[in-house]
Amino acid sequence: MKQYLYTLYKQDGTIEVLPISKKKSFNEMYKILNCETIEVIPSAYYPDGFGNVTVYGDEEGRFNSNNKRNPHFKVLKGSPKLGELPEWDTVGDLLKEEVYKGNK
Repeated sequence: MKQYLYTLYKQDGTIEVLPISKKKSFNEMYKILNCETIEVIPSAYYPDGFGNVTVYGDEEGRFNSNNKRNPHFKVLKGSPKLGELPEWDTVGDLLKEEVYKGNK
């Protein structure tokens, strides 16, 4: 059975590595992320070197005034000339999921 490594990248700048486990259900992730709806974070926001992982966050994170930019992830530059916001970022705590390979 596959085992997974989950790492919680907190918006306060800390990182918490969770115990190796089976694949977490969305109900478990809701509790970890303290949210009701989960979204997959696009890989363009991932720091260099993340590799083949999936990162989850709160789909409605921007509606929570307690959330702020997650310092662990990239800030993408938009094009105001194209009507885009000047910056695109991630907010709140984010949960990285990767297959455990026995070397961490």
